[in-house]
Amino acid sequence: MLASYNTVILSQNLDSLSTAERDSLLIALAKEFVLKCGPDYYREYKEPVITKEKILPKGEGNPEGRYAGREYYNVTFLYDQSEEKLIYDYCAQVSILADTGYPYSVMFGNGMGRGFRENVDWRSIPVQPILYEEAIWPIYAPVSIEIPESIIEAEARNEYVQQALKELDQEPVNKDELIRKGLKKGSDGQWIRHQQQTPPAKALKVIERAKEDMRRKMENR
Repeated sequence: MLASYNTVILSQNLDSLSTAERDSLLIALAKEFVLKCGPDYYREYKEPVITKEKILPKGEGNPEGRYAGREYYNVTFLYDQSEEKLIYDYCAQVSILADTGYPYSVMFGNGMGRGFRENVDWRSIPVQPILYEEAIWPIYAPVSIEIPESIIEAEARNEYVQQALKELDQEPVNKDELIRKGLKKGSDGQWIRHQQQTPPAKALKVIERAKEDMRRKMENR
């Protein structure tokens, strides 16, 4: 399969291949796409999940009508949810057009993504990779706030609660985790990131190995 992978062209009908050859090519393309657009999100936790779907026709769900009605494959890379927390239950999901083998978009586990138009050589375009960002927010213990009966309007009641919470200056119960993950409390009481997060150590080893493997493959093309 390496020979086929190393000579992939931008137009190849994936449905003309055997299931084994197609799945191998899909995973190879998706891996390369993730390592280009957001290497921090590449994982080998489990075998990637491959599904086939159809792009919506032009309309509310697809206002531009891009690739309308065409079939595509999703290659979904999973991650160990006991090691990290992302917004989605996958770390990366690459969409590849079935009739051309073109990987036109990727969505990462932090909710950000990147896409290319089909008529461009995505391999040659320089991109700023999407950086790793774990999903973590302050968690506060429940408190009881009594609102004066004289405050009737919903907006005023909400403002009263927000001000009362601010005056409490309550510390989150997961404060240590927030600090460990690179967040700090700002002057306005909000917890914000002050340093770039990095994937778990086990994932970093996989990413570095995959990058080196990709460099060797690129040199042999």
